[in-house]
Amino acid sequence: MENRRSKLECPQGYGLRDITAGLCREAGFTPVIAFEGEEVETLRGLVAVGLGVSLIPSSPDVTAASESPIRYLEITDVRGARDIGIAWLSSRAVPPITRRFLDHALRASAVE
Repeated sequence: MENRRSKLECPQGYGLRDITAGLCREAGFTPVIAFEGEEVETLRGLVAVGLGVSLIPSSPDVTAASESPIRYLEITDVRGARDIGIAWLSSRAVPPITRRFLDHALRASAVE
């Protein structure tokens, strides 16, 4: 962020905001926050149009798309994590895209 690149962030009170603020502190800088978005997809869209950078989870669908303007860098020297939960009705059929998400989330959480 030393080149004064604008930081895109979730609003105060969001878990992801607290995590990224802590990571920035550990790295020794205070980001210049230009825009806030309540959803990770909003932040991803702001990054895609060149309005700044953001610390957001990568998306398996986005990272696989070669035409995506977003480039993801894996942060390996720190550990940023948050707890999330998933709920669905087991008595209902799950659409294929939802099944892909559930399978990905369950695989990713099994690694922990």
